[in-house]
Amino acid sequence: MELQARPNIIDVEASGFGDESYPIEIGLALSSGRRFCTLVQPINSWVHWNDEAELLHKISRESLQTNGRPVHEVACLLNQILEGQ
Repeated sequence: MELQARPNIIDVEASGFGDESYPIEIGLALSSGRRFCTLVQPINSWVHWNDEAELLHKISRESLQTNGRPVHEVACLLNQILEGQ
């Protein structure tokens, strides 16, 4: 029986449940064992917020504004971490 490598896992928390939602937290668990997690600071045009979703992920919009990384920075980090994957 051939052993399969562990998969890379990407977990994304969102501002809500609909098509107007946007990512607020991204987590990675890579097959190499590396872990990465960051909050995403919403850009001005991302206004949808669902209180029921917040009850599930327990991340406030205020926390994203204060502790989140800018979208471009998150995208660059993900590209760097996932390069060649």
